[in-house]
Amino acid sequence: MSFAEVDKLFDTENVQSGYDTLKKRFDEGEKTPDVLWRLAKFCQQLSARSKDKGKRK
Repeated sequence: MSFAEVDKLFDTENVQSGYDTLKKRFDEGEKTPDVLWRLAKFCQQLSARSKDKGKRK
C-alpha cells in the first residue's frame, strides 16, 4: 500500500488498517522518516480514539 493510500485512512474508520500496514513495513525493516512519522501519527490517532485509559497511555 502506498503512502498516499495509507494517508487516506487517517481520520477514517480504518485507522487500525493504516497502522497495521505501517507497522508491517516497519517490522520488515523500512525505518525511513516517512514510515516513522506516519506510524507515530496513527498511534496518536488510535490512542485518542481508545476508551481504555490504559491503552491511551
